[in-house]
Amino acid sequence: MKAIVTGAASGIGRAIAQRLAADWAEQGLLLVLLDRSAAPLATLAEELNNIDGVDVFGLPADLSAPEELAQAVSTALDRCDAEVDLLVNNAGISAPGNLRDLSLEAWDLDFAVNTRAAFLLSQACYRALARRRGSIVMTGSLSGSEPSPGLGAYSASKAATIMLVKLLAREWGPVGIRVNSVSPGSVLTGMTKRTYADVEFADRRAAAIPLGRVAEPEDIAAAVVMLAGADARYISGVDVRVDGGWGVALMPQAAAAPRA
Repeated sequence: MKAIVTGAASGIGRAIAQRLAADWAEQGLLLVLLDRSAAPLATLAEELNNIDGVDVFGLPADLSAPEELAQAVSTALDRCDAEVDLLVNNAGISAPGNLRDLSLEAWDLDFAVNTRAAFLLSQACYRALARRRGSIVMTGSLSGSEPSPGLGAYSASKAATIMLVKLLAREWGPVGIRVNSVSPGSVLTGMTKRTYADVEFADRRAAAIPLGRVAEPEDIAAAVVMLAGADARYISGVDVRVDGGWGVALMPQAAAAPRA
């Protein structure tokens, strides 16, 4: 098995890489990990290379820069001998700010990493995926389906990513490529660590989620690996919410039916 994972050095991406290594080692796994943070990426690659049956290659890259992305994916495909079973477009960024004041630079950066990079990587891997009848899994977000005030650029870019998944599933299905996404709600990662350090806020957020807790990165990784596996061979074009039911809790409650 040959897989490429972006945004792999920390958080959800790290958990995905670890889960793939654990679950696919028996089949023999070549895993190419991309991230802009070179040091933690190298640490993760060293960790996973200690697992029998797993060969990991860490590739530092800033996916917001098209030229650097192109070089990185070319190197990744060379490493995979132009055959890919799984591409996980997980790299993400979030520029907070009210849309009234948000800069064009911040807007463009969210779209460059969250949406454009996913498109360019998928496009570059098309033939390699088609050769193996492989699959793509993208990390969406509950914010891509429900508006997130204060995270307008992120919310809009994730909505675009979820639609990209549907378009690719429709266009590339005939050559055997499956394309799906997972949409987390609240997740405990390095990006959200400061937010959840506020115990009162963390308790309120957990109480708002029907399952009563914020997700761990491993919860998201489990869904990604499920969608990538053989048991999901007839699933394509789907966005799987991995949010503990938070999305349905955000829906307005129906008014009580009037009494006769």
